[in-house]
Amino acid sequence: MLKPDPDSDQHLVASIIDELKRGGPLNEPRRHRSADSPALLDHVRNEVQRSIDRGRERPKLTLPTFYYVETQHPNGEWVEDQFVELPKRTSAGYRTLGRLLRKMGFVAIAEQIGASDAVMQEPPPHPHADALKYYCAREMFNLLKWFSPTDPTGTANGPFRVGAARLYEAVTGVRDDDEDASMKRACDWVLKNSL
Repeated sequence: MLKPDPDSDQHLVASIIDELKRGGPLNEPRRHRSADSPALLDHVRNEVQRSIDRGRERPKLTLPTFYYVETQHPNGEWVEDQFVELPKRTSAGYRTLGRLLRKMGFVAIAEQIGASDAVMQEPPPHPHADALKYYCAREMFNLLKWFSPTDPTGTANGPFRVGAARLYEAVTGVRDDDEDASMKRACDWVLKNSL
């Protein structure tokens, strides 16, 4: 996990909020506010900081390529005798893997690696893509949906792509040019696969 830099975070959070404001004044997503609720700008700032913190805390899982499976033989003994190779990392493969692991009783493993029908999967469409860019694109998409008066678009210098690049910079500490092809692919994928 990266160590947060408060000065850098404040600058990047302000930059992301500026991207959210590009379409007009911020939306108030909270239906019922109590008297002690934070002001809208503070609420947005907190949500952007939470997105950054969640990105920094994401587990770095290395998925295995196979599992050994125990089966019960007719004599009642459990024997480790099946070698199961995992499918390629695609959304359909993750869903299939999730069903297989649950069927075999490995629910905790399925949940740990995110193999589920209910969750929008984010495995990259090709092996050299950066999964963290997909995460940042999805987080920025959600922030725009909640707080921006305009919908996210794939425009080159639009709030979605620029904000996702700033979010990636805040999470990793590496400045990512918003014209980067892999960030463009991540943003396009999120736009295509979001409801």
